[in-house]
Amino acid sequence: MDLVDVLFRQGLGELPVFHSRLNSVYLGNMVYERGRIFFKDKGMLIGIQEVSEVPDWNSHIVGTVCYRKLLKWESLSFYGIDYCELQSAPDPGFVVRLKGIQNQYGDRLFDFIGSIYRAYHLMLDNGLLPVVLLRPVKIKGNEPGLMIADLKSTPTGKQMGDEIERAIRHAIERHLTLNVEEITEENPS
Repeated sequence: MDLVDVLFRQGLGELPVFHSRLNSVYLGNMVYERGRIFFKDKGMLIGIQEVSEVPDWNSHIVGTVCYRKLLKWESLSFYGIDYCELQSAPDPGFVVRLKGIQNQYGDRLFDFIGSIYRAYHLMLDNGLLPVVLLRPVKIKGNEPGLMIADLKSTPTGKQMGDEIERAIRHAIERHLTLNVEEITEENPS
């Protein structure tokens, strides 16, 4: 709970969280009410109610979200699976796919270290649907974080429409900024 509290204070409430409980699955956000942190379902997974449909998340882990002070970005951080200490190996085909994901700036998802918003943008642009799981995972070096998995590569995620992707994009777009050099390279006027 301490980890969730630290991450919430840095912006975890803006990211979609997948949660399963009592034969039901939920997708929503963490909210602060009555002096405590709660999970608030957004109703996006209506019709997917059986726990048997909940995927094996270890096969679809993308990385971890954590908070580390004194980094050049001020948001939560994302570390790709290359930096995660995993209990079991992810699906080999999925790992090959992650290794092939790269943006025009040379950021590779597999060994990405950076702002959570840049990482989410990279994932969404490459057909992944990232969700936070309330499952702890350690980064090499013993830093704690929460697991991020690809909802779209699971049976549950295949039933999802574009509504979830739009919600995630809306949550991250306001945090993405371009520096002046990137703007002038695209529009040299």
